[in-house]
Amino acid sequence: MLLSSNQAFLTLVQQMVVTFGALAMLKLTGQVALAGLATAIVWGGRVVIVYQSGKWMDKVGRLKVLQTGLILASIGIVLLAVSMAVSSLPGFIIGLVISGLGWGATQQNRVAVADMYPSKRRGEGIGYLLTASIIGAIAATPFVALATLTGDLLAIDHYATAWLLSLVFLPMASLALKLVKPDPQEISRNITEYYPNEKQDQPADIQGNGSNASVRSTREYLLFYPVLAAFAVSALVQGNMTMMMALTSLVMNEHSVQLTLISLAISIHIIGMYGLSVPLGKISDRIGRRKLLLIGAVTSAIGAFLTPATADYTIITLGIFLVGVGWSAGTVATTALVSDLTKYSERGRIIGANDFFLSLASITFPVIGGIVAGAQGFGGLGLLGLLIPIPAVILAVLLKETTPGVYSYTFTNNSREKPAATQPSNQPN
Repeated sequence: MLLSSNQAFLTLVQQMVVTFGALAMLKLTGQVALAGLATAIVWGGRVVIVYQSGKWMDKVGRLKVLQTGLILASIGIVLLAVSMAVSSLPGFIIGLVISGLGWGATQQNRVAVADMYPSKRRGEGIGYLLTASIIGAIAATPFVALATLTGDLLAIDHYATAWLLSLVFLPMASLALKLVKPDPQEISRNITEYYPNEKQDQPADIQGNGSNASVRSTREYLLFYPVLAAFAVSALVQGNMTMMMALTSLVMNEHSVQLTLISLAISIHIIGMYGLSVPLGKISDRIGRRKLLLIGAVTSAIGAFLTPATADYTIITLGIFLVGVGWSAGTVATTALVSDLTKYSERGRIIGANDFFLSLASITFPVIGGIVAGAQGFGGLGLLGLLIPIPAVILAVLLKETTPGVYSYTFTNNSREKPAATQPSNQPN
């Protein structure tokens, strides 16, 4: 509940960057093709920090890293607000980078939640965390309306006002983290104290060494097909999502949609990202990570095609909602799969590696989307969004998962498949 409360506060603040980032960049530069840079720069900050912060989590615990992320996010939000108030493009870019550093660390709270559940309920647990973001998403629209009114009364830039007012929620997020005891990594280390009927949670015996296997390198994990496929699928779905999220405000602005309605559409998108997380997590536990990865890729493609396909507000909103659902499915499935195959002492590092590739995709695709929209119009953007998840669909189809959390692979660099399936991580080795 505490980690979910933290997630809700973070979502509200992050949505201010999502809602206003592209519009603020357009205001400062006057170039539609550069609007996607706002989201790309934020994710650029994440690239710098996510892998290292994951390693720190494994060494010093989950909570210290999450608190550090909140401090960085607060500094970034202040810089964004001040830069918009004085129309400073360099200051705005620096604020985006620092915000990205903060968000990169704070979003690894799903590592903490994965620590607290055994394999057979891990998807469900991750779903609880992500669902909490609905509260922040719903609160964002009236908050934007309040910020707009306040900006008018004080004659201050609307974007600057929204970012400044959102700062009040970050101390609340910090308080929620301070109340978490013990550190979730300790729960994973002593899982049988919390689930007496479970064996000590360890990855499957995928090399014949079981729980006594030495810590594997990040490179070994990247070459292991289940992890490789999950990383690729989640990166493509993530890139599609950030591209559409960054540019949907421009699509609506092109059709003269009011700012409050733009925020409402983004809120519905975020509800799509998080609102179905619990049922999607339970689906992952019941029918497997592979099928949920496939659902995520297909849903993302359909939503990305619909979003810029028409001037109809309802269709645009439906499209961006489906993009969010696709992202949710991919994120839940990937986090569960990686957690299935890693120990508590390496989970943060490997999920951090996944976040690194997610961040690269989130830098690249909004920029490409902005260029395509500038050159081919929003119809070209929709076609691009339809094509991006196709490799993800192929990778998900080829993934071999015999039962949920059980994969037919050996942990080697040269072989993809093994006749005998690996054991689920909650079974004795």
